[in-house]
This record gives sequence, C-alpha cells and structure tokens, in this order.
Amino acid sequence: MRRSAPFVVIAAAVFALAGCSNSAYPTPTVDVPTAAAPTTPSAPTSERGFLVKQIGETGGWGVSNGDISVKFVVDKITVDPQCTNRFASASEHGHFVQVDMRVETTPTMPTNMGYQINPFSWSAVGADGVTESSIATGSSYSCIDNSKQLTTQMTPGSKYRGSLVFDVTSPTGTLLFPHPNPSLGGWEWTYGAA
Repeated sequence: MRRSAPFVVIAAAVFALAGCSNSAYPTPTVDVPTAAAPTTPSAPTSERGFLVKQIGETGGWGVSNGDISVKFVVDKITVDPQCTNRFASASEHGHFVQVDMRVETTPTMPTNMGYQINPFSWSAVGADGVTESSIATGSSYSCIDNSKQLTTQMTPGSKYRGSLVFDVTSPTGTLLFPHPNPSLGGWEWTYGAA
C-alpha cells in the first residue's frame, strides 16, 4: 500500500500541470478564411514572394492582417527626375528614380523601428535581372529638397506625403520594398519603359 501512495501523488501532479499548461500558454491560432467567407482576388506575387503593385494601389502592414497600422500608396515613379536641391550631384550608379508616396498611420500604430519607410531597406532589380541593394546614396538623398522627402519618422495617427529618390544602374526595372518582417515578403513596382 505504501508503494501506491507516491504513484498517486505523481499522477495527480501530472494531471494538474497538464490542466494548467493550456490556460497559461494558449495555443496560437491562425486566421484562415473559411470557404463561406467572401473572397477577393489576391494580389499577384512575384518570384521573390513580393506583392506586385501598380501605381495608385494601397499597401500596408501592422500587427496582423486585421490590424493594419501603416497604409501607403505609390502615386508616381519618375526615372531621371530633375534634381531641385541646390547641392544636388550626379547619380553614382547612372540613373535616379523618384517615388512619390502617401502614407497614413493609425492612432494605435506601435512606435518601434518596424513602422517606418526607410529608403535604405529598398532595392532594385535592373533589366538584366541583377539586384542592387545599395540604392539610397548621398547623391540620391541630395537630389530633392528636404521638404519634399518622405519622412522616416512616422508617428501614430498621421498622414504624410513625400518622395524617395533612389540611385540605380538601369533606367528600367523593379523597385522592391521589403516588409518589416522579411519572412512576409514585401511590395514591388516596375519602373521605366517596358
């Protein structure tokens, strides 16, 4: 009879801990649309896993797909724009590409580094298929006046309008803006003559 007492205590502890583990550590759920949910056509995805966007289409990200904190729209892409800054210098790589954007943040946007549009995170794929990752240069930064540049310091509940200028080798290609979480791809736009 003495041998069964420790077994009963151990079994009771295992069952008690098993019951506690579910409430202390909830199982993460994945939000998957059901067959009955209305469907919208999904945006085409490139071979890089980026959403292929057109001028005027909205993109965005947030804590989840149901809680988008930053929305942005590329309004125009200009190859070899006229530089307006009095300190402008020639392109280091051959061509400037100007991206005119609008950005809107929600009042609940988290204020950490993942919630900005940083020109240094962008890249370009030229007509030859080669990816350029260093397209934010001193020359591209000095092409337009500071007052025309899109800010990287976004705050919750705000709207912004401005431009980013990139320094690329090819006058045609694709601009890539990675998602703050790299495993989620990003967005891309073609530029220059087709």
